[in-house]
Amino acid sequence: MNLVMLVITLPVFLYVSAPPIFRAAAAALRNRALTMDVMYAMGDRRRIRRKLLGTFGIVLTPPEFNFYETAVMLASFLTLGRYLEARARGRTSEASRT
Repeated sequence: MNLVMLVITLPVFLYVSAPPIFRAAAAALRNRALTMDVMYAMGDRRRIRRKLLGTFGIVLTPPEFNFYETAVMLASFLTLGRYLEARARGRTSEASRT
C-alpha cells in the first residue's frame, strides 16, 4: 500500500512544493540568508525522505506511520498561504495608491 501512496503523492508533492518552496529556499541560501522558505524546504525534504526510507524498509517504521498525504497537505497549505499573502499585499499596495 505504501508504494501505491508513493506513486500517487510524489508527483503531486514535487509539483506543489518544488517551484515555490524549494526554489525560494535555494535563492535564499545563495544569498546567505536564512528565511522561512529554507526552514520549510528542510522540513519537507526531511519528511519525504523519512517516508521513502520507511517505504523501502531502510528505516524500520511501521507501515501505518508513512503518511504521504501529510507531506502533500503541508506543502499545499504553505503554497496556499504564500498565494494569499501575495494577494493581500497586492490589494494593500493598490489601496494605498488610490
